[in-house]
Amino acid sequence: MAYVLKCVMVGVFAEKPTLDIGLVQDKELKLIGTLMYKENDYRTAIELIQSNRIRLDPLISTHFAFEEYARAYKYIEEYGERSMKVLIDV
Repeated sequence: MAYVLKCVMVGVFAEKPTLDIGLVQDKELKLIGTLMYKENDYRTAIELIQSNRIRLDPLISTHFAFEEYARAYKYIEEYGERSMKVLIDV
């Protein structure tokens, strides 16, 4: 069974990104670009989460209480490159 790995590039970059096109070719990746999410994207994400087909917990790096927001931002400055999501609980 052959698998096709699809990579969707989402976001607005501060600087012009570089891409190793050889890697895309060697791994036979399907690269898809998009600028914005559409309503259907949110609906699909909600359905995937509700059906437990996507687990969110592994994406959360850490939580901070609202009163610790300054500490949360310091954490992001220090560990931002190694963190997925830092939540401030309200």
